[in-house]
Amino acid sequence: RAARAAARALDHAAVDPGHLLLALTTDPDSAAAAALAAIGVEFDALRDAVGRLGLPITPAGERSRRRVPIADPTRAALEQSLREAQRLGRDPLGVEHILLALLRDPDSGAVRALGDVGVSTDDVERCLGKLLIRAPFASA
Repeated sequence: RAARAAARALDHAAVDPGHLLLALTTDPDSAAAAALAAIGVEFDALRDAVGRLGLPITPAGERSRRRVPIADPTRAALEQSLREAQRLGRDPLGVEHILLALLRDPDSGAVRALGDVGVSTDDVERCLGKLLIRAPFASA
């Protein structure tokens, strides 16, 4: 929902991986938001970077009443997040897995937006890894 809200706020025609990245910053208690904040990613700068991606704009007459569709690259990132959770042996799926999945496609809007704000995917992954190592273990 937060990714759709971001796409709608920017008047974009579909939810891009960049919108999904923005959505991950909305819960300050999540590992994804903490990792991004720790390396200096600020929401406003990231929102502006996503706005500069050159994504298709929703026609003016359709803005208020339509449901924003999920773009194929975003759908692929969400599917990749399941593989990330399996790769790490973690269950259930968490926002950290979505963040890792977003980093896998170097051409995605998420990676391009991070680059625009001066952050490398390696830095994000390294910081996220450090946070997850310190996370408490919860048994099922």
